[in-house]
Amino acid sequence: MDSVYQQRELAEIEQIIALPLLVKLSPLPNKRMIGDMSDTEKVLKGLGISR
Repeated sequence: MDSVYQQRELAEIEQIIALPLLVKLSPLPNKRMIGDMSDTEKVLKGLGISR
């Protein structure tokens, strides 16, 4: 996985303005999460992913 610093053009295209940022592109709908991602269950729930 590359970082924003390694792919600046992609960061510009995706309009990334805050870090940390997680982008889920597939399956639709796309989702973005910004900020603290230390609570795994909360992150998964926010992305619509169940274990």
